Order: sequence, then structure tokens, then C-alpha cells
Amino acid sequence: MRTVNKILIDGVVVSYADGNTQFGPGSEQEAKLLQEITDGEAEFGSDIDRTPVVTVDELRIASYGSFGEQADMQYWDAVNSTTTWVDHIAAVKLANPK
Repeated sequence: MRTVNKILIDGVVVSYADGNTQFGPGSEQEAKLLQEITDGEAEFGSDIDRTPVVTVDELRIASYGSFGEQADMQYWDAVNSTTTWVDHIAAVKLANPK
């Protein structure tokens, strides 16, 4: 069985990951994948589990915050000689290990 993960940002597919290959929407690989799904439904029925799989990268992206927020943390760390941004990134990575 082939495993393909969707990589979503705000619910929109930005790319697919298939083993070591990554391809985007509108690509020839996506067209082949969608055809495989259609063929599989015709052959095996439409009871395919369509539950989205959330990847570690998606969890981390959602947890990191925007670049603006991170830049603000870095600025205030420089002004106050603190490590807020580094601590935040480390906590996100610890909470969402690869």
C-alpha cells in the first residue's frame, strides 16, 4: 500500500510527501495520485479513510507562531539579554519530536 501525506497550511494543500519525494498541487504526480484514488474507489469501494494526517512539520509550523512574532521575540531577547525565542523554539521541538 502506498502512503502519501498531504502537507497543509491553513487547510490548503501546499504539497504532498511520498517517501523521499515531495510534489505540489497541479503537478503531474498529483494527477497520477488522484487517478490512483479514483481507480481504488472504483475497485474497492468508497469506504476509504479520508481522515487528514497531521504531520510533525504542520504541528511545528502552527506552534512556532508567525515570523513577525518570532522576530519580536528575538528583538526583545537582544534588548533584554534573555533567551525567550530560543526557549520557545526548543519547547516546540520537544513537544513535537520528529
